[in-house]
Amino acid sequence: MAGDDLVVVTLQTAIAERATRPAEISVYRWLHGIMLRYIN
Repeated sequence: MAGDDLVVVTLQTAIAERATRPAEISVYRWLHGIMLRYIN
């Protein structure tokens, strides 16, 4: 369940912050960075 919750909160954050994603950063790298906010 913890993994599912991490994915949900990561995607919710990505949706809320989608306008701020730098174009030069891949979506994978950007999502990974968001996810790290919640596991560190």
